Amino acid sequence: LRTFVHPNGALMPLARSVAIAMQIADVLVAAHAIGLVHRDLKPENVFLETNRDGTDRVVVVDFGLAYIEDRADASRMTKEGVIAGTPIYMSPEQCAGKNIGTPADVYALGCMLYEMTCGFVPFEGASFQLLVKHSFEDPVPPGQRRNDIYIPRALEELILEMLRKAPDTRPTAEMLSAR
Repeated sequence: LRTFVHPNGALMPLARSVAIAMQIADVLVAAHAIGLVHRDLKPENVFLETNRDGTDRVVVVDFGLAYIEDRADASRMTKEGVIAGTPIYMSPEQCAGKNIGTPADVYALGCMLYEMTCGFVPFEGASFQLLVKHSFEDPVPPGQRRNDIYIPRALEELILEMLRKAPDTRPTAEMLSAR
């Protein structure tokens, strides 16, 4: 996906971006159903294959930071106070080094969809600045980042819901998949 999503580059058609995001949401539904949290969802970890009909087939890779929620030995794989992930796409709870769950993946997908729709990530800066911004700043709505593109209000609202600071106020992957 990184090949098609890069700063200040040409944007993919909006319908394609949404279709890709929906397939990623479907992958998250399956992963979250077994308690699997990816923790490092980003364009570099999403491969696009082409189906025979020319449509995209999404493959989510690199589960190196993933862990299973509610597993007795999960604490060996992730400790509170340890920050793991890619700062540009990290949820506020990841930035704080707190125990994280499936809402962190939804937040990362929100960052990716934000980037796919307007060509910018929600927050920019050095790693420490990103941690602070993800934790305390509200993102500028993606439609305000570029005045030369149209982003439907419902899509912009969904993206901002996915980027809410409180994990329990974000939609679940199942909710995204059902939209």
